[in-house]
Amino acid sequence: MKLNDLDLNKLHVFRIVAESASMREAAVRLLRTPSAISQSVTTLERGLGAKLFNRSGIRLELTELGRRLLRQVKSNEQGLHAILDQVDGATTKVRGRVSLGMPPGYPAVTLAEPLSAALLRYPELQLRLRFLSHAELAEALKSGQIEMALSLQPLSILNRRIKSSKLREENLILVVPPRLRYLCENATAELPVVDYHQKPMLIESWLRHHRLRKAKFRVRAFGATLEHVLQFVLRGVGCAVVPRHVVANELARGTLLEHPLDKRRPLMVPVWINSFHVASKLSSAGKILWNELER
Repeated sequence: MKLNDLDLNKLHVFRIVAESASMREAAVRLLRTPSAISQSVTTLERGLGAKLFNRSGIRLELTELGRRLLRQVKSNEQGLHAILDQVDGATTKVRGRVSLGMPPGYPAVTLAEPLSAALLRYPELQLRLRFLSHAELAEALKSGQIEMALSLQPLSILNRRIKSSKLREENLILVVPPRLRYLCENATAELPVVDYHQKPMLIESWLRHHRLRKAKFRVRAFGATLEHVLQFVLRGVGCAVVPRHVVANELARGTLLEHPLDKRRPLMVPVWINSFHVASKLSSAGKILWNELER
């Protein structure tokens, strides 16, 4: 394939699919049908004459070529955004501080790229992150302590004035340290669990999703953030529900195991972005952050 044969839209679709590890989730993010997303990736692979993904059921894993292409596409898109912003003079217009809230279990690694891109592109932009329970996020929005919030449930159910928009979906799985491997084979065994400081607990959602309402569990520790939870799990304290993409490397190395039920019936949880204002009514700094999170 020659450079002038490449379709930039298909490369963008490829990036979203690679980051989502799911045609379905990518379709939600791009507001397209899963079949259209699949066709776009297939056409790109045919043009390149090589596979970009290894497919195992609905799960997608990048090939070595796919990983290399993803790095290049991300780099090129960031460069294009920076140039377009400079042409528009946006770097001289946007300044101020924006506060973003999120629940303790939300993965910081998911936010690292869009938040860093915004901070690098707009030197006058300041950012403050806060980790709060869903009820606390709603109160913080109401009192003006934060301008927007990410959540695993629409905060509009807690306050009708809050406007909630679906951002994307996360694939949540139960990860198990190797020393607790027997739990994957015995659904009636009591689960030692590491969870987050929030209600309802994610382990309860996971058990309901897999129709294990009578299963017993015991919370061994509550982590303040996803990183704290993972450190407990990696040391064998207990199991935890986490976004799959966050632990992809650990699963590949065998330092963590994925519960077999998650392979049969994936748990997809919507991620919502919430504010008391629609995107067009946010501060200039808030608009920039909202746009980065939606990319």
